[in-house]
Amino acid sequence: MGWISTFLSKAVKSGFILGFAVGIVINQVHSLLGVPVVEGSYVQQVWGTVEAIDARALARVHPSVLALWERAGAIDAIGKDRVFDAVRDAVHRLSDG
Repeated sequence: MGWISTFLSKAVKSGFILGFAVGIVINQVHSLLGVPVVEGSYVQQVWGTVEAIDARALARVHPSVLALWERAGAIDAIGKDRVFDAVRDAVHRLSDG
């Protein structure tokens, strides 16, 4: 993009970068959650990943992801009790089943 980007506004460049970031997240979230890869458009990938999430997928969330959520304030927004109860329940379901 180089010298051409000097002619673009900051908002256009920010949107371009955000679009790439969203695409990367959509393409990688299945690996993070340990669910099967879904082929298709971005909408189909998101929908298929959401459908594949279950207790086992939640239990496989790496502790570093929970730490990132904590740092970003997401756990406080959701509620610590709800997040940790969901993780605990997922682990119990895995050990029972």
